[in-house]
Amino acid sequence: MNKKRYSWSYFLMWLGLKKKYFLTSALAAHDDYNKFIILCGPRTGSTLLHTYLNSHPQVLSRGEILRRVSDVVEHPKKHIFNRVGRNIKAVGFKLFYDDCLSSKNENFIQYLKSNDVSVIHIYRKNKQEQYTSWLKAQKSGHWNDSVRITSESPQPTTLEFSKEKLQEFTNQQESKKLTCLNLFKESSILQLTYEQLTTHKEDTLNDVQSFLSIQPKKLRSLLVKQS
Repeated sequence: MNKKRYSWSYFLMWLGLKKKYFLTSALAAHDDYNKFIILCGPRTGSTLLHTYLNSHPQVLSRGEILRRVSDVVEHPKKHIFNRVGRNIKAVGFKLFYDDCLSSKNENFIQYLKSNDVSVIHIYRKNKQEQYTSWLKAQKSGHWNDSVRITSESPQPTTLEFSKEKLQEFTNQQESKKLTCLNLFKESSILQLTYEQLTTHKEDTLNDVQSFLSIQPKKLRSLLVKQS
C-alpha cells in the first residue's frame, strides 16, 4: 500500500492559500483589479505557473474553474471576477485551447475580450516532450504531483508512439494556438514558454508580475516534475 503524506512546506502553503481565499470572501470590497487568463494547451506548464501566481498575496488564480464549476461560463462575475479583498490586485484562471475554441463558450470568450482581460499565453517549444508528457499523464492518470513524501518510488512508464502521431499532435496544437491567439489579437498578451519558466524561473516570473502590475515577490510552487 502506497501511503502518502504531504510535507510541512505543502501544509504551510495550503494554509496560506486557504487564509487568502477566506479573507477575500469575508472582506470582499472591490472588483477593480487586473483580470487575466492563462491560455494554454496540455502539458505546457500552465499549472506550474498557476501555482506560482497563487503564492503571491495579491493574486487569485482560480485554475481550471471551467472544469470544476458547471455554470461558470454563464456567470463569470459570480464565480471568477467577483468582488474580492482590497489586497487582491489580479484575478484570473486557466483557459485551455479546447475550451477557448468550443462553440458553447463563444459568448464567454466575447465577455473576456470586452472586459479587458489580459492573456498570459504559455506553450511548449519541444513538442516531442509535450506529447510524451501528455501520453504519460493519460496512461498514469496523474496530471500534477505536489511535494510529498511517499513510501514507494513511482513506477517507470513505458511509452510507444509513431512519428505520424507526434506530427498529428504537433499540427493540432499549433493550429489551436494560432486560432486562439487570433481571437485575442486585440488583447494585451504576454508570450512565454515552458522552457523559459523552468530554466529562467526568476526572470520569467518577474516578467509575469510586471505584466500583471503587481508588486514583485519571490514566488513558490510545490509541484514537482513527473518522471
